[in-house]
Amino acid sequence: MTELVYRYANAETFLTMLSSQELWFSDLRKMNDSDEYAAGFRIVSEIITSEYPEEIEILNEISPDKMNTRFMVLICSFSSAGDCLSMWRGYGANGRGAAIGYDSRDIKNHSLFVRYLNKMNPVSGNVAFFPVIYDEEIYRTSLRQQIQRILSQPKNLSAEEADTFAAIRTGMLGFFLTRMCVLYKNEFFADEREIRGFIEINDKVDPHELKTRPSDFGETAYHPLNTNFSGVPAIKEVILGPRCTLTPEKIRDKLIENGLMKVAIRSSIGTYR
Repeated sequence: MTELVYRYANAETFLTMLSSQELWFSDLRKMNDSDEYAAGFRIVSEIITSEYPEEIEILNEISPDKMNTRFMVLICSFSSAGDCLSMWRGYGANGRGAAIGYDSRDIKNHSLFVRYLNKMNPVSGNVAFFPVIYDEEIYRTSLRQQIQRILSQPKNLSAEEADTFAAIRTGMLGFFLTRMCVLYKNEFFADEREIRGFIEINDKVDPHELKTRPSDFGETAYHPLNTNFSGVPAIKEVILGPRCTLTPEKIRDKLIENGLMKVAIRSSIGTYR
């Protein structure tokens, strides 16, 4: 069973994506939402400060001000919906573009295989996929539950065991809170139904190849990820927008040209014009 996630694009970019089969995971601070990470961090900071003041030092470790000096998060945004009017309007050239459905499990596996072969040893860190949380109350509840779980210390530990547990707990808490900051967005964006692919860059994981490119928001670091490994593509289907002028026949020829013979083609059910 596949776990499809979708990226929308205009017709020209869509064809380029089929040819390259590459995804770019980019610095989340250079996205179109200027409040990326910071929105989640404000809520995390409020809860830690008021309810877990003994853990307040962790906020300094995961602060957005430390990005690029201590850590970086690269993201690639997908939608769980492959045929959504608001997505066609916002990202699919007002319905004239197309959407590509990727199997998120293949993306994770292919990235891991390539990095393993480059190192010829087991690697730490990999692409992760999680749904974005738009509801603030759900977000706060999840934060409190998981923080409490992480901070709960087993009974009857020796002094040495307690010290070891405290060190592990601090690392786990920082890891969890960083991810939660990445996964919160203002409810204004809820129609996107985003599934967020992200890569954590820090001194605890094996490195990913990084490049830079110009963007609307300045020079942007990114990781190019090939979604095809040894002839096994992560692309599983394409959906033509309700106003797309590309024909299924042309798309089939393009798919065959790029070794994507088994990819399904379908057209939007929308009557939008």
